[in-house]
Amino acid sequence: MMKRKFLASVMLALVLALMLCGAALAAQEPVTVDQEVIITLSGTLPKHKETFTVVMQALDDSNPMPGGQTGGTYSIEILGEEKTGNSGWFPTMTFDHVGVYKYRIWQEPGTHERGTYDDTVYTMTATVTNTADFEGFEVVVSFRDDEGGPKPDNNLFHNEYTVVNGSATPTGVADDWPVYFAASGVLMLLSLFLMTKLRRREAVETDAGEAYLDEDEFDA
Repeated sequence: MMKRKFLASVMLALVLALMLCGAALAAQEPVTVDQEVIITLSGTLPKHKETFTVVMQALDDSNPMPGGQTGGTYSIEILGEEKTGNSGWFPTMTFDHVGVYKYRIWQEPGTHERGTYDDTVYTMTATVTNTADFEGFEVVVSFRDDEGGPKPDNNLFHNEYTVVNGSATPTGVADDWPVYFAASGVLMLLSLFLMTKLRRREAVETDAGEAYLDEDEFDA
């Protein structure tokens, strides 16, 4: 009888301890992630700027997603305006449980006839752990591209457009500079020719004037 009471007391204590732990964990502050995407461009940008679509996909249907949804995919749009970089942000992702959460992030191909679009697929891993005081969570976000290269610092996509004659190249130098150089040379030669003719004309007029003065002296 005593053993049964003892076991019952132990079980009750365990249940109470688990309830207290559950309550403590439920009170932990969640942690959030704001994920940025950067798109850079090169070549001759189209007159009508292109809008790029970037997609995030959860590798587990229970994974938190931007905007508070769970699982599935979420996409954002970024307008390609500047070669140096255009950025966009996925809405805030909230994590309230310890775990390792993985996602794929990629860019949908554009449609411009001169465009070559970055088809890199990134795997984003969000590792969520308890804080030292167990009052909240902390998260470490890392990336790996599908090429297995060094871990990048962010989701970076680079798109290229074919350079159109007369437009600036990625270095900022016009690709038709030889034409401008040749035209400048022609103008310089033409200016030199005109200056030479003008000087000869002035010399002839000067000689003629001196000859006229000599004749006047001779007549005198």
